[in-house]
Order: sequence, then structure tokens, then C-alpha cells
Amino acid sequence: TGLFAGAMAALGGVLAGVGAKLAGLGPVLAPYLQLLLQLGLGVGAAVLAGYLVQKLMSGSIRGKGIEVQHPKERFKDVAGIDEAVAEMKEVAEILKNPGAYERLGIELPRGVMLYGPPGTGKTLLSKALAGETGIPLLYANGSTFVEVYVGNGAAKIRELFKKARKLSKKGPVIMMIDEIDSVGAARGGGGGNEGGNREYDHALNALLAEMSELKPSDRILIIGATNRLDMLDQALVR
Repeated sequence: TGLFAGAMAALGGVLAGVGAKLAGLGPVLAPYLQLLLQLGLGVGAAVLAGYLVQKLMSGSIRGKGIEVQHPKERFKDVAGIDEAVAEMKEVAEILKNPGAYERLGIELPRGVMLYGPPGTGKTLLSKALAGETGIPLLYANGSTFVEVYVGNGAAKIRELFKKARKLSKKGPVIMMIDEIDSVGAARGGGGGNEGGNREYDHALNALLAEMSELKPSDRILIIGATNRLDMLDQALVR
């Protein structure tokens, strides 16, 4: 017991001596310690801000504004646009019997553009097509892809097509982009809002790239709806 007590006393003396020396160096080390603390806080704040931005952006991309619907509407529920219904019935026949048309060398339709004033039944007609064929409708509004930060809208479009391709593994998919003029307006509009214009251009370029990469085997029909056909980029409506 005496040996242990002596050892502890010796250790206490050593620690006291080290503490005294560090106390003497305090004025010298203080500026450096303060600088290290500031750098640590700055790096920590930057990492935290980056993490929060990533979470916010990923949360806005994943599924927000993109809905998979299984409509119950039928063509008989659509009134006043008989010519459009007749044309959509032809599309429905191809979607319901794709093999018969493919044997004749007729490819599945890749896209349909619905044009007309607000309230004329464009969305209802798309739902009726999905309801008649029993094909899921992947719905998104064009305003979903309008973002403040450049590149976020394009990321949402890629997420939309990724979801459509995943669904198409089980069968045909109808993808509707309502108010497509929100994302498909002609590029290079000017107006002084260069950041906004870059975001619109990025989103439209992403939409065109995803559309061009679709294969007949994907079995994805894209329906665009707009009341401003004159605003759409020519590459989108060609």
C-alpha cells in the first residue's frame, strides 16, 4: 500500500509539473487554438449546410409531384371533343393489342400532344385512355420541373423517366406531362433572367435526351398537354 501511494504521489507531481508548463505556454498557444477552433467550426458548418441542401434537394426530387394513377374514367365520360376521342381510341387499340400491330410493322406510338384551352378535357382524355386500356398513368405537372437551382429540374425529369422505365418492366406505361409548356418552352428566351433561362434549358435538354433514348421495347407512351402550343420548342414537337 505504501509503494502504491508513493507511485501515485510521484505521478501527481509529474502531472502538476506538466500542467504548470502548459499554463505558461497558454498566452503563446491561445491564438493558434482560437484559429483551429474557427477552422473547425467553419468546416463543420459547411459540411452541415451541404448535408441539409442535399437532403432538401433529394427530398424534392424523389417522387414529389409525380403520381402513379389507375384511373377509372372511360371514353364515355369525355364529352364535346368527339374527334379527339376517336383518335385516342385508335391509340387505345394499339396499346391493348401491340403484338398484332407489331406483326404488321406498325410501331407503338411514342407520343401524343393534346392542345386546347384550359378546361377542355385534356387531362380527362388522358385518364380515359389509361382507364380503357388498364395501363397505369404516370402523371406529372410541368411546373414540377421548374426549380430555382440549376440542374434540379433536370434531375426531376431523369427521376420521372427512371420511374417510368421501372414500371414498364411490368407492362406498358402512359406518362402524362400536364402543362408541358412550363418545361418545354423554346430555349433562349432571354428576358435578363440568365440563371432561370439556364435552368429551363437544362430541364428541356434533359427531357429531350430522355425521350430520344426511349426504345420501342420500353413501351412508354408520352402525353403532353398544353394550351400554348406556340410556345413549345420545335425539338419537342417535331
